[in-house]
Amino acid sequence: MSTGGFIQGNHRGRAGSIALAIALLPIAAAAQTTAPDRIDAIEHHIQQLEGELQRLKRELGATRQQLRQSRREAEQARAQAPRAVPRPTEPSASLIVAAPPLPEPPPKPAPHVVQTEGNRFGLESPDGRNSIFLTGRLHFDVGDYLDYRPASKFAAVQNLNSGVNARRARLGVTGKFAGDWAYSLIYDLGGSSDGFPPTSGAPSSGIQIAELTYNGLNKGALPLAFDIGYMDTQFTLEQATSTNDIMFVERPSIQVVASNIFADDFRSGMGVRSNNDRYWGGGLPDRTAIRCDP
Repeated sequence: MSTGGFIQGNHRGRAGSIALAIALLPIAAAAQTTAPDRIDAIEHHIQQLEGELQRLKRELGATRQQLRQSRREAEQARAQAPRAVPRPTEPSASLIVAAPPLPEPPPKPAPHVVQTEGNRFGLESPDGRNSIFLTGRLHFDVGDYLDYRPASKFAAVQNLNSGVNARRARLGVTGKFAGDWAYSLIYDLGGSSDGFPPTSGAPSSGIQIAELTYNGLNKGALPLAFDIGYMDTQFTLEQATSTNDIMFVERPSIQVVASNIFADDFRSGMGVRSNNDRYWGGGLPDRTAIRCDP
């Protein structure tokens, strides 16, 4: 009984093993058939991804080409902007570039302040053909006597002058107009008791110069200047020298006498003169003066 039971139990174990093996066979077979299908599916998916990648690359290349084309059109429009700007009503495929702002017009020329070499200040037109300058001169005579009382009855000389005398106190304007014309208007406010020649005791103030000069021919090898008005005639070398440059406040008496005889000082008249660095010559209708410097 016991042996038979063992044999029977052994057969049951084998039968269970066989049944398990039969049950696993379909699973193994399904596993063997599923692996190639998965590989095929993965490969197919990879191919799809590669195709999508190629399509994206093509689209990216087209986009880059369109961007380069847009840049070229923008540069062409920017280069053509100063010459022509698209009208607002006209559609343009290129970028619309605004016209650059117009440059501001240069300021109009205006009169300006001028300082001459002699430190004379004035106004001058933009073209330099018209100008007006202030001019003036102030010379003092100062005299006094030390340890001398002319009012004393014991004094040998009793009629003496002393004090301060504004020998020349001139104020006026000078300049030019229309390029070739020059003018001077100077009034002397000096309190000199000497008076204005040729009349002794004449008023101590008056017109010193009221003169008009044409300089259109004052150039070239033979410069000529034409004067008319109330002027200072330059008859002698001392008279032709400015009072700013003479040695004393007054000119020598002999020069004053000669000038009064032949030309007078501050006279009305008209004449012509010519000069350069080596000579001076001039003439009035009734007077002629020539001076040459060696």
